[in-house]
Amino acid sequence: MDNKIRLISDGDGLAAIGNPTDVKRFLTSEGLLPFSKDLGLQRLG
Repeated sequence: MDNKIRLISDGDGLAAIGNPTDVKRFLTSEGLLPFSKDLGLQRLG
């Protein structure tokens, strides 16, 4: 894995898409984990 995540914003919120471990690491490092919500997108695979 290349540890990349994709960030998408609609002006109101931010979606971080990628390997769940990498996304959690990113959100934690930016202090955003307490504000995050898992949208359960693994079904889309």
